[in-house]
Amino acid sequence: MAAWDKQAILDLAPMTDVFGAIDEDAKAALEVFLTSTRPLLASIQMKLFAGDLSGAADAAHSAKGAANVSGAFRLGGLCAEVCAQLQEGHLAQAQSLLALLPDAFNDVQAAIKWLAIDRPLS
Repeated sequence: MAAWDKQAILDLAPMTDVFGAIDEDAKAALEVFLTSTRPLLASIQMKLFAGDLSGAADAAHSAKGAANVSGAFRLGGLCAEVCAQLQEGHLAQAQSLLALLPDAFNDVQAAIKWLAIDRPLS
């Protein structure tokens, strides 16, 4: 399994590289990440329940990309591992990892909420 659990919940370096600082635009982009990723995570589960392994892998791949671009490397790594397990046809392993996605997403959401509320603009 990938070392996703050792990676940062929210690394601000990617957003700082893009925006120059964690300013209102960067914070808005992180909010967009949350609102666009939540349905992707739900889609993975719905597609799995429907038996659409390929569709679930595609959704996991999309969620991985969004997470990594936003600096949510732990979530991105987990999504990458779900995607890989699905592509290899390892449904049981993918389902075990899928059970970890809500907590990983909630951790990112809490970090972004802290950033939006408690962190002064850089």
